[in-house]
Amino acid sequence: MCSASHFSFHYLLSWVFARPELYEPVIEGLKAFVGEISQIYLVSTPEHLEKRLSLRGDLDRLEYAKDRLVLINALPFTKIDTSDKSESQVVNEFVQLVQTDNNQKEANT
Repeated sequence: MCSASHFSFHYLLSWVFARPELYEPVIEGLKAFVGEISQIYLVSTPEHLEKRLSLRGDLDRLEYAKDRLVLINALPFTKIDTSDKSESQVVNEFVQLVQTDNNQKEANT
């Protein structure tokens, strides 16, 4: 696995910014320090989301979480579906996405 220091571009890995009015101020604030930022979202199927919330004892948040999932899936950013994946599989997929994106951006500079 590569360390973050090998990447020349910056990424925001998110699972909470469901609406532009939530993520735009954060992105704008970060741009002053790092320039361009690519967003990547962690998502799952509604069924897997329900299973995770149930295991955590948070089923009272299910409808809210499902509403946010719909909003996040509609956003125009790259997403990683974490359903039925281990943490290491998600990390590896993230690193592959970042490496591919970095290579494309470096080729265009």
